[in-house]
Amino acid sequence: MGPATSLPSQQTTYYLVGWMAYDNDGDRFGGVSLFPKQGSQPAYITTGLVASAQHSLNR
Repeated sequence: MGPATSLPSQQTTYYLVGWMAYDNDGDRFGGVSLFPKQGSQPAYITTGLVASAQHSLNR
């Protein structure tokens, strides 16, 4: 697969949902999920968005 710039442009609004909890030992754990506002999108779009977000966070 080529670079992300070769993917078709499509504007999609996502909800980023994060959660955190504590186990019985007091250790924290959690997760993060992305949910498209208008329903499911093709996987390559979500993959490209997540890759772009990770790149931005790792700068």
